[in-house]
Amino acid sequence: MKTPLKHDVESHLDLENYLIQEFKDRLDIIKYSPQQILFLGSKSLGLLNFLQNKYPGAKIIQLDPDPIGRIQDSPLQNKILKNFFQKIFCPTKSSSQILQISGSFEQIPLAKNSVNMIISNLEIFDSDLKKSLPEISRVLNKNGLLMLSFPGPDTFLELRLAMASMDSQAHIGIFPDMHDLGDQLLAARFKDPVMDTEKISFNFLSIQDLFKFIKKNKKNIRKKALLDRPKFLYGKHKWSAWQNNYLKNPDGTYPVQFEINFAHAWGTDPIQSKDPDGYTRVSLEILKKTQPERIPCPK
Repeated sequence: MKTPLKHDVESHLDLENYLIQEFKDRLDIIKYSPQQILFLGSKSLGLLNFLQNKYPGAKIIQLDPDPIGRIQDSPLQNKILKNFFQKIFCPTKSSSQILQISGSFEQIPLAKNSVNMIISNLEIFDSDLKKSLPEISRVLNKNGLLMLSFPGPDTFLELRLAMASMDSQAHIGIFPDMHDLGDQLLAARFKDPVMDTEKISFNFLSIQDLFKFIKKNKKNIRKKALLDRPKFLYGKHKWSAWQNNYLKNPDGTYPVQFEINFAHAWGTDPIQSKDPDGYTRVSLEILKKTQPERIPCPK
């Protein structure tokens, strides 16, 4: 694990551009040439374009987590929506030569061991990781590469502390710790997971500029983060108290911190190897696991 770094990034720099550069640096270090790439998400299109340019010979599949893909199958739904679901799930080729499919991360509509590389930028943690990580492991080839990023617990630390001065309500959600994700990767049968973290501080001259930046980059933060916030607006007195309690830099600027955690791991053979005593041990969780039925694409 790398020592956490803290970068002071100019406020005009977009968070997404910074993260794309981080992915570029990491992929340049890992010498790997995939034939099939699965890109999980629909937000970081700049990273998707980078992958297309870096691996021109690879087949790239983009999985857009459309809410329709999360609907549970039932006889009535199959009867009414079968043709519609086929259009949603079956791959279509875009003008950029990227195959686009739609579905949930918990039920990826791809065959087992079908891709060599899986990339996700600030999106996978919006899913149920206990379901999505085993699914990702299922579609990833043995020795295939998984690389992803996700916000850590110190994201929006200054905002959380300032809002805590107003009341005891939860205004900002807690993001997952990278050690917890590392354990979940091992539980999902990924091998040799490597985790590292960087703390990025954006500085602004005013609260208004800070909120403009957050609004611009809100697509990079998961929907679950603020689901428990109060469903009402605050008056000017609490708003003023919140601003007065915001922790400023010595130069009077307003910082907002992002803790960005990165992880990469490798796919494994779905069949476990034997122990030294000659026995093959399989966990009950693996035996209980059932794969969702895939919707057949018309020929």
